[in-house]
Amino acid sequence: MGSEPKHFNIAIPLALMRALKNSNPKILEPISDFSIVIPKDDTSNVINLLSTKNSVISTTTERDGYVTIEGNAPMELMLNFPIELNKITSGRGIYNQIVNKYELSRNQKLETKFIGPDPRNEVPFVIGDMSASLDYLDPIKSKKKKVSKSKFKRERREKEFKEKNSE
Repeated sequence: MGSEPKHFNIAIPLALMRALKNSNPKILEPISDFSIVIPKDDTSNVINLLSTKNSVISTTTERDGYVTIEGNAPMELMLNFPIELNKITSGRGIYNQIVNKYELSRNQKLETKFIGPDPRNEVPFVIGDMSASLDYLDPIKSKKKKVSKSKFKRERREKEFKEKNSE
C-alpha cells in the first residue's frame, strides 16, 4: 500500500544488480559443431583458416576429390567463416554448423553502457531516478530550504481563504 509505479522502477534494477553481484555469474559462449565439404586442392588453406578461429578438428575424410572436415569452434569466431570460405574455395565449399554446447567465455568482462544512472552505484541511481540531487543527503545543505516570497504569499492567502470559509 502506498507504493507507486516509480518505486518499482527503482527497486527492480537494484534487486537485479544485487542478485547478480552476490551470485558471481560467469559468461558462457556457444560452441558450434561444423561440417565443411571442400575441394581437395583447398584443404590446406581452409585448415589454416580454421586454426585462426580456435577450432578443434575432430575428423577429416576424403572422397571423390572432396574433403569433409568436422570439428567445433566458438560461434563468435565463426560468424564470418562462410564468407571467408567462399573466397578461398571460389564458392565451391559447403559449410554447415549447429550449436552443440556452451563453455566459459575467454572474455569474462562484461562491458555495459547504461542510459541514465548506473544501478551499481545505488545512492546516485535512486536519487537520480527520483529527480533529486545529492545535496538532499547532505544534512548541512538540506537543513533549511529557501521558500520563495511568492510561494509564501500564496500559502498565506490560501490559509486566510480557508479560515474565512470555515466560519
